[in-house]
Amino acid sequence: MKRLRLALAAACVSFVPAAGAEELRLKTRIIEPRPEDSTTGRVQAAESQPRRVAERRTHWLVQLDPFTADLAEWRLRGATVISSIPVNGYVVAVPDGMNWEGLAFTYRGPILATDKLSAPLRVEGLAIANLAAEEETQLTIVHFHSDVEAWEIEAILEAEGVAGTSLIRHAALADVDRLAGLTRNQIAALGLWDEVEFLYAAPAGMRAGEIFLSCGEALSGGYPVAMLAASYGEGWDGPGRGRASVTYSFGNISNRVAADQFKTEVRRAMDEWARVVAVSFAETATRTATKNLDIQFATGDHGDPYAFTSGTTVLAHSFYPAPPNPEPQAGDIHINDAWSWSVGGQWDLYSVVLHELGHSLGIGHTDDARSVMYPYYQKADGLKTADIDSIRQIYAEAGSTTPTPTASPLSINIVSPTEGVKISGESTNLSGGASNSGAGLKVDYLNETNAAKGSCLVNSTGSTWTCGAVPLSAGENRLTVQGSLGAVKSIARRTLTREANGDVQLTIASPASANASTTAAEIRVAGSASHAAGIASVRWSTSRGRAGVASGAETWSAQVTLETGTNEITITAMARSGIASTKKITVERTAASNPATPGTNPGEDKTPPIMTIQQPIGNYIITSSAKLTFKGTATDNVGVQKVTWTNSAGDQSGVAAANIASGVTNWMFDVNVAVGFNAIQVRAWDTAGNSTLYSTTVRRY
Repeated sequence: MKRLRLALAAACVSFVPAAGAEELRLKTRIIEPRPEDSTTGRVQAAESQPRRVAERRTHWLVQLDPFTADLAEWRLRGATVISSIPVNGYVVAVPDGMNWEGLAFTYRGPILATDKLSAPLRVEGLAIANLAAEEETQLTIVHFHSDVEAWEIEAILEAEGVAGTSLIRHAALADVDRLAGLTRNQIAALGLWDEVEFLYAAPAGMRAGEIFLSCGEALSGGYPVAMLAASYGEGWDGPGRGRASVTYSFGNISNRVAADQFKTEVRRAMDEWARVVAVSFAETATRTATKNLDIQFATGDHGDPYAFTSGTTVLAHSFYPAPPNPEPQAGDIHINDAWSWSVGGQWDLYSVVLHELGHSLGIGHTDDARSVMYPYYQKADGLKTADIDSIRQIYAEAGSTTPTPTASPLSINIVSPTEGVKISGESTNLSGGASNSGAGLKVDYLNETNAAKGSCLVNSTGSTWTCGAVPLSAGENRLTVQGSLGAVKSIARRTLTREANGDVQLTIASPASANASTTAAEIRVAGSASHAAGIASVRWSTSRGRAGVASGAETWSAQVTLETGTNEITITAMARSGIASTKKITVERTAASNPATPGTNPGEDKTPPIMTIQQPIGNYIITSSAKLTFKGTATDNVGVQKVTWTNSAGDQSGVAAANIASGVTNWMFDVNVAVGFNAIQVRAWDTAGNSTLYSTTVRRY
C-alpha cells in the first residue's frame, strides 16, 4: 500500500482569560474555556501532531468574543473561518507560521481524532483482539473540511488504502464527502488526518445506489455549522430547557403543488415537533416579525447569500434561531422550487419541511442514518429517537410543567438593509429596532471585514436605532450590531456585498424595437451582456407564463414562445458575482394574414399536444453513460408538427426523429450527457404553434 510522507505540525493549545466565556459544544465533548490561572493569564498548553498532506495549514477550534473580535485581522494574517460551532466558536484554517500574538480569542485548541468519530463508529484503539472483526467493514461517509481540495482528499484516501471497490461513487454526495466501506483500523486512521472533519455511518441504501440528496447546510452567524458540532443550540426559549412560542408565515408557494395542500403538510410537520417538546406555532401575516419562521419557495438568487444555483442537488436550507442569526431572517425556511415537489412522492414536502424545521428550532445534523435530521434526506413518517433526544436538549418535553419565562431578554433586530443585499456605494446606513428594551439603550456597530466601528443613534424609548454611513469594503461585508441595556446585551448580524464593479451591462439587439409584432409562434431575442466578474447566465420569461435559459452568455440568444396577443418579455443577465440586470420588450403576436386551411387549425386551436415520455423515466436521472436515448409519443387534435429538445450542458439542441402511425407521432433522439448536471427539455409542437414542455435533470458521474 502506497504511503505519503506525512507532514507533522507541532502546535500548542492556549487561551487567554475571558469573563463569561461560554462552553463549546462538540458531539463528543463539551469544552469549558477556563484559564489555568485567571490572575496571571498563564497559558495552558498541549501538544498536537495531526497528519497532513502538505505543510500549509492546520484546522483549529477557536472561540471568539462575538463583538470585540477582529476577524479582519485574522484574514490579514491568512486565517480562514471554515465553519461555526456553538457557542461563538469556529473552525479556523490557520496557515503554518501565522503569528498569533495580539489576536483576541477566548479559547484555542486542536481538533482531536476522537472529536471526528460519531458514536456508532467510535474506536477505542487500533489493537483489535478479534482478527476477523478487523476486516469487517462499515459503510461510512468521510466528511472533509470545506477548504480541502480534491487532490488532497484522494491522496489521503490512497494513503489509507481506501480505493477500488471500497470507495463507492454516489451522485448525490457533497463535494467534500466520500462514501466507502471502511475497516475499524481505517476509520481510526482517517480521524488522525487534519483535513478530515468528521466520519459517520451511511445508510445501507447508498451502497445500493438509492437516491439521497444532501441537505443545504444549517446556517449560523453567516457560516455553515460544523458536522463535529453538537446538534443543539439555545433555541427560541433562551438558555435552559424551557417553553417557546413562535409564529410562522408563508411567502411564495410553488405552482407545482396546491397551496392548501402545502400548508397542511407544513402544519403536520410542526405538529410532529410540538408532539415531543413544548413549542407552539401560530400563523401570522407579518413575514418580518421577530421569532417568526417565514417559509417560501425560491430559485436562484433569492435574497440571501446562499443562492439555489442551477444544477444544485440542495432541496432546501434554513436558518438557526436568533441569536446567533439576525432577525427577521432567523428561523426562515427556503425551499428550492426547481424540484418536482409532491405529497408522498419522491420529493416529499412533509419529509423536507420536517427536517428544515429541526434547524429552524435550533438543532443541527445528527449522525444517525435512521433519523430525520441526518445530513442526507430520506422520506420520513415521523421523528426518530435521535431527533427527539436532540430537540429535548433545548426545550422542555411536551406537557411538562416548566414555566414560561416571565421576562424576555433584550433583542436587537436589523430592518435595513436586508440580508445578502448588494450595494454599490462605499458606505451604508443600518437601521432597526429593539424589543424588551427601554431608555438608556446603547447600540454600536462593527464591520468585521474592515474593522470599522462606531456608535449609533437611539430614540428616547430605546425602540429604534440608526447607524449612519457604515464604511464598506469591496466584496463581502459581515456587520455586527450590539445593543446594551445595563448588563444585558443582544447581537444581530447582517452580511451584504459591496459591488465595486458596477451594474451588469445588458443590451437587446434583436428585435431592434422595444415594441415588436409578429404572426409567428416564436421570436428570436438576442443581444449581449457584460460585467467585470463575467456573466453566469441569461434567462428569459414572459408575461404569459413562459420561461427559459438563453444560449450563450456574453453573446446570447433565445427562441421565445409567444401566445396570441401581448407578450411582455423580460431578459435577466446575472453576473458571476450574483448581481443582475433586466431589460424588457413587448411583442404583439397577431393572427396570420392568411387563414389556416379548414381542418388544419379550426377555430384558432388553443389545445396543446399531449406528450408521453417512454424512456428514460423520471424528473431526476443519475447515470454514468455519455449518451442517453429519449423516446416517446405525441398526439394533437389538429396535428403534431415537430418535437424539439435542448440540453443546457454544451448548449445542445435539435429536432427529434419522428414517424406517424395511427394518428400517433412516435419520436426519438439521442443526447450527449456531460459530466455533472444536464437540464434537458423536450417540447412537442402542433401546427397552430401550441406546445407542451417536459423537463428533466440528468446527473452524470
